[in-house]
Amino acid sequence: DSICVGNLCAELSIESAVIIGLRGQYQASDAAYIFLAPSYAKMKSKTEFEGISETEDGSEFGFALGGGFEVTDGLFAELTYERYDISNIFTIGVRKAF
Repeated sequence: DSICVGNLCAELSIESAVIIGLRGQYQASDAAYIFLAPSYAKMKSKTEFEGISETEDGSEFGFALGGGFEVTDGLFAELTYERYDISNIFTIGVRKAF
């Protein structure tokens, strides 16, 4: 992607990204559950500006914490909080079991 300020533009790209996580879940009742999911992320990015190229490798540990409940038979609603470095992410999701 390009970022431009006036006539100056820089190209930013993610060359590779790998995230590995493991989710542990506790069934609090027949219809409700909570979960914790630690993860490890590794990313390689590249920035180009006026013919100069810079590559950066980074890795970090993160986690997700959340819960859900069964709305109807096999249909679940989930609320999740994720934390990576300085990023705090809240998500609301729907999951279908087959």
